[in-house]
Amino acid sequence: RMHGAAFFDGLRDGGRTQVPVPLGCGPLHQIRRVPGDDLVRDILTPEEIVVVRGVPCTTVPRATFDAMRYARTTREAVVALDMMAAAGLTTVAQMRDYVGRKQTWTGVQRARDAVALADDLSRSPQESRLRLIWQLDAGRGRPLVNRPVFDRRGRLLGYPDLLDPEAGVVGEYDGADHRSARQHSDDVDRESGFRDHLLEVVRFTGPDMSLPQRVIDRIHAAYARARWVPPARRTWTLRPPAHWPRAWSPDETLAGHGLDTAS
Repeated sequence: RMHGAAFFDGLRDGGRTQVPVPLGCGPLHQIRRVPGDDLVRDILTPEEIVVVRGVPCTTVPRATFDAMRYARTTREAVVALDMMAAAGLTTVAQMRDYVGRKQTWTGVQRARDAVALADDLSRSPQESRLRLIWQLDAGRGRPLVNRPVFDRRGRLLGYPDLLDPEAGVVGEYDGADHRSARQHSDDVDRESGFRDHLLEVVRFTGPDMSLPQRVIDRIHAAYARARWVPPARRTWTLRPPAHWPRAWSPDETLAGHGLDTAS
């Protein structure tokens, strides 16, 4: 939070429960725990301390590592890394390297598992949780996250939250910011564009996420309706037009999804 990651607001369960403040004191300090804090007594070197607005804090990699390994579940550890990446503070690759240097630390296996499941392009905690249900519970493989989809003329169709390019299934999480009339209209327009190109859209809201089986069933139903259009017949593509800013590589976008980079 001190580094600027808004997700870490000290609350959980939708803002109903306060989380103890983790205080890194190192293994030798004789500090007594008081209500509202949580002492972290692992090794803390001077290189992992930085002053932020006058307050000594752990560095971004160490803070992220601690958030992952002390998360209540592996999925919440994934959310922690996703949200640090969303804040532009770190990347999955950077944290993979950092965690790899902490072989025997408490909770390191949870951190390793989180790194393997994390995604740099997730943009909200619920979006990350939906992706994990999609991948781990519904067993539908790892979807692409917030990647631009174009028609064959190079017109942007949208950035689906989740996309299985092989089946042509789009998953969208509609948070509180989707409730305005303007945003709802934009959502309807984008969904219509996806459907025009035979992409099957399935939507989820906050209440759905408290009922994982409902989410799983809806995902399976979407796959049952999906067209599974072969690459040669698709009227959409993940390859950006020539004028599109290249913030990422098309080859990287399509890697691991069995698609030709020209598709």
